[in-house]
Amino acid sequence: MKTTLLQKIDQNQSLLSEIAHFIGTNPELGHQEFLASARLMTEFKQQGFQVERNILNLPTAFIATYASAKPGPIIALLCEYDALTDLGHACGHHLISTM
Repeated sequence: MKTTLLQKIDQNQSLLSEIAHFIGTNPELGHQEFLASARLMTEFKQQGFQVERNILNLPTAFIATYASAKPGPIIALLCEYDALTDLGHACGHHLISTM
């Protein structure tokens, strides 16, 4: 599975870099990440995921689910995309959301 995941990352390197750059140049504080969450949700939808918005009544929280008829593992990805006041993405959350 690790090899498959690394291959997918390599195949999508330019897209992942573009998303990280977009989020990195548009820093938003926690619970105010409207641009970042919209960009991520759009990409997940374009990749065939079902996207559920407003998780726990948080307007920038979402769950993206990809259903397949093929048997296999269940994989979870946690995306952090909030920034710090006056520091932007000093913690690298714009990179975490594209790993």
